[in-house]
Amino acid sequence: MWVFPLTATATVMSGLFGGVALQKLMVELPARNRVGAIAFAKYARASDLGNGLYVYPAFAIVGELVTLGAFVMAFKTDAPPIATVLLGLASAAGLGVLVTTIFAAPQMLAVGHERDEEVLSRLLEKFVRYSWPRAVFMWLQFGLLLSAVRMV
Repeated sequence: MWVFPLTATATVMSGLFGGVALQKLMVELPARNRVGAIAFAKYARASDLGNGLYVYPAFAIVGELVTLGAFVMAFKTDAPPIATVLLGLASAAGLGVLVTTIFAAPQMLAVGHERDEEVLSRLLEKFVRYSWPRAVFMWLQFGLLLSAVRMV
């Protein structure tokens, strides 16, 4: 009974989070090369290190908890086995997002207090490098959840 609403909620959250990642990686982060590291860092302090400090972790953690809840409920009920497997894989992909964030987040957090342009450039480059695998995990999770929601 709870499998579909949990899976649908997880799918929506994952899709939104994956869309944010796409926008960040394809639009915002490449702009740092045009405006320079200092100007981009000023923007990042206002966005990623402003409301982003609350919005991004909320999406990641709550989304993973809802996905995990859907998986547990599917496992405990008579959900189709393939849906249960897909939800388990989506939960694992969500853990991948959280693990890769452990590497990406410190780079962005350091941008908050760094003022040297060369150091900022290196921090932002590392952030981008760690953000790509994180985004792949997000998009993978969304695809798995999209497949699972149609089966529960």
